[in-house]
Amino acid sequence: MAITTRRKQHVPQPQHHSSNYKPPFSIWQPTVPRWEKMFCSSVGSVPWEKLVETKKYMYLYDNVVNWNDSASEEAFDNAKSRFWSEINGLPCDIPLPDPDIYIDDIDWSSTIDPELILDLERDAIVPSDKENDAEVVIIGDALLVNQSFFCIGIAIKYTKI
Repeated sequence: MAITTRRKQHVPQPQHHSSNYKPPFSIWQPTVPRWEKMFCSSVGSVPWEKLVETKKYMYLYDNVVNWNDSASEEAFDNAKSRFWSEINGLPCDIPLPDPDIYIDDIDWSSTIDPELILDLERDAIVPSDKENDAEVVIIGDALLVNQSFFCIGIAIKYTKI
């Protein structure tokens, strides 16, 4: 009886295409540079994972996504350029934005009308129902005419300890 050995033949495995699939490391390159992820977490105080998660829901807010705010975009690009220059040890000639751009100049020597201050300190005068004898006229449909309603809430009893 002769014993024959069979060689195992290589059977190709079906390739599974899933969202977790990554190509081999030799040809895989990140889609977003590492320094941009660092920029988001260090300068923007938003972790990269939070941005990726938020991007999933952007389609719900078209008005925000399509919002054309060129000043914000310019400030963002300038901040990224300053960050990139800093981490690479290069000089950057882009100035920081003016922190007082939206603060008006204050006139410290202005005079204040004393009547305005007295008016603020006076108690508000609420007219009583007796003083106001005018009839009330409701134009249009009244909201709660001949309707009963009740409020639902939680009754909490406080006990002294």
